[in-house]
Amino acid sequence: MRLLFMYLLLLPFVGWAQENPLVKAVSAAKASGKADTYTNLFTANESAKALTNALDATQRIQNLTLNMSVLKSISSQKHQLLQIALPTAQGALELVLVPATIFAPGFKVVTAVPDPNFTLDITRIQYYNGFIKNNPNSLAIIAITENAISGTIADQTGNRVLAKRNNKSASASEYAFYNENAVITQKPTFTCGTTDGDSPSTPLKENPTKDIPTHTTNSTSCVKYVGVYAEADHAMYQDFNSNTNELAEHLGFLFAQVVTLYRRDGIYVLLAQLHIWNTTDPYNNPANTDEALDRFRNRWRGMGNNYPGNVAHLLSSQNLGGGLATTTGIMSKSTAYGVSANLNDYYGLAVELPSYSWEVEVVTHELGHNLGSRHTHWCGWPGGPIDNCNPSENNGPCCNGPCAEDGSNRINCCTPGPAPTNGGTIMSYCHQNSYINFINGFGDLPKNAIQTMLAGLSASLPITTSDGNTESIASGNWSSSSTWACGLMPSVLGNVTVGGGHAVQLNTNESTKAVNINGNLNLSTTSTNLNINN
Repeated sequence: MRLLFMYLLLLPFVGWAQENPLVKAVSAAKASGKADTYTNLFTANESAKALTNALDATQRIQNLTLNMSVLKSISSQKHQLLQIALPTAQGALELVLVPATIFAPGFKVVTAVPDPNFTLDITRIQYYNGFIKNNPNSLAIIAITENAISGTIADQTGNRVLAKRNNKSASASEYAFYNENAVITQKPTFTCGTTDGDSPSTPLKENPTKDIPTHTTNSTSCVKYVGVYAEADHAMYQDFNSNTNELAEHLGFLFAQVVTLYRRDGIYVLLAQLHIWNTTDPYNNPANTDEALDRFRNRWRGMGNNYPGNVAHLLSSQNLGGGLATTTGIMSKSTAYGVSANLNDYYGLAVELPSYSWEVEVVTHELGHNLGSRHTHWCGWPGGPIDNCNPSENNGPCCNGPCAEDGSNRINCCTPGPAPTNGGTIMSYCHQNSYINFINGFGDLPKNAIQTMLAGLSASLPITTSDGNTESIASGNWSSSSTWACGLMPSVLGNVTVGGGHAVQLNTNESTKAVNINGNLNLSTTSTNLNINN
């Protein structure tokens, strides 16, 4: 009997990267081939004042004109290494980019009711991430279609946005490139709550990892990832002109940024499914994020927590005061819930321009709680709070408020952390008195907390290849499907069940043992009898 070859078409998490994965990916792309370079994608509008740094209030926005023919040339092919230039007052800002994997195997966009006008396949949008040339500590995320481009670029000056102007008189080629910190006129009002299980005072009652067998792997390209199921409420749908295509494209780029922020810290998160409420939803007009989370969680608990992926997240543009998520909720699908509200990408700007980073920060922050991190002002970190951007969390009685005059009830108080340097990190509240700079990532302690949590759950997380390429399964022993993992080399000597969400390509020249596919199957055979049993 000849060998059976199975190829799992998978997407990006087994090891936790120590090196910045974006730097590593760019280095690998440079070593394997020539970069596709485009220096004329944009031209600068000479009459506009250009932004020089985050603190210069007089030079705020660089107006750009998009070269549509160059954009179409870029979007017509996939690039393993892409370099584009953005004109600024200080010269061309060159970006070095590689393809970004955003979607989990089996990803799709679904609507609450059929939408005959929904024609966009957001998986065909080209997403790239990387950094500014010669500045590997910077960060760049770009989304490209044949008609438009969006981008977020972060460096030591803050988070910059590349976006099409949305005022009605603007043409499709009118763009702006600007530092958000320079044009935001008011700080966002945002409160993030965390729960443990069902309420702040209820500890988690289950740890499903103790009875799960450990997977092993012999492939360095294999990674474990966290699949995120996201629901966009009806209010957000209405904010996008009740246009499913527009909202899906917007949320695709939002998650491209979320995924990149996690990946940069060696954590693999992918969007498993996007659900858009294009009709009345169960989450309309809740009193606050607590009620929104309760409705969202109870709805899915009533369906057995059977959502796609590992965590479920509600996205809302309703003004509910902020976000709420279950700390360490990833330990069980019954607790892996969160909500991000106040998602309005024009919040607090002096001009009609998108503020991508606010939405990205909220969603990334709330998911961070699900994955095991506390706020940076939490007293429980080794050495105490990481920063002083908010009164210390989990402090002793009266430590953050009025106490007895003699101070007798001021006990177990922790000292506030230091002021942040060059902006705060993702799990901080530094947007209140400074800003959150994406190049700071999660910071060491929150990052380590998330990595430790996910490493402990490794056996229960889906597996894929880090670059989204096909993983070959050819030979070896796979008599027990529970020990099957990316990089193992199974043979056809036993029956095998392939889990849902994996697209499988089967190539064989002879008959084989039984293979049960709980997913999508593409078959290629040569003079072979194929028996399919439902």
